[in-house]
Amino acid sequence: MPVESSEEVVVGADIVCSMTNSTTPTFDGNLLKGGQLVISVANSDVTLKRHEVDETTFTRASDIIINDWDSVVSNQQTELLDLIDTGAVDRERVFELGDLCIGEVAVKQTNDNIVYYKNNTGLGMQFAAAGAVVYNKMKNEETNRVVPPEWLAAEDYP
Repeated sequence: MPVESSEEVVVGADIVCSMTNSTTPTFDGNLLKGGQLVISVANSDVTLKRHEVDETTFTRASDIIINDWDSVVSNQQTELLDLIDTGAVDRERVFELGDLCIGEVAVKQTNDNIVYYKNNTGLGMQFAAAGAVVYNKMKNEETNRVVPPEWLAAEDYP
């Protein structure tokens, strides 16, 4: 059964992962509920201003995790930097992934908060590998979820 809207995907999901080539938000952050983990991979850079998630997602997240500040700044990832500059997002709520891994900071997921991982750097092969894990898991389970091919492609489908 094909999914007709982003609302069908977001509402009731434990993890909301947007991995697209979109330059505009792929879902409405008002649909998020406490307890959800949000992950995105599209980022602005010096040549293309992208906003895969909306400002509401950033402002509603209790904690935002990024890979590193250097790439946020050097790539001019305005979707986060502008919100920090205006005070809509508190810089103190943004943590580097490495600091979490070494235990320097802690982020706790609860039923009341939203954690947002803004994967702001990386290689396409890491996303393909993660997608393969998810695909193989879904393939081996009975599920009624169908991921439309156009969500995964750079080309437009007819």
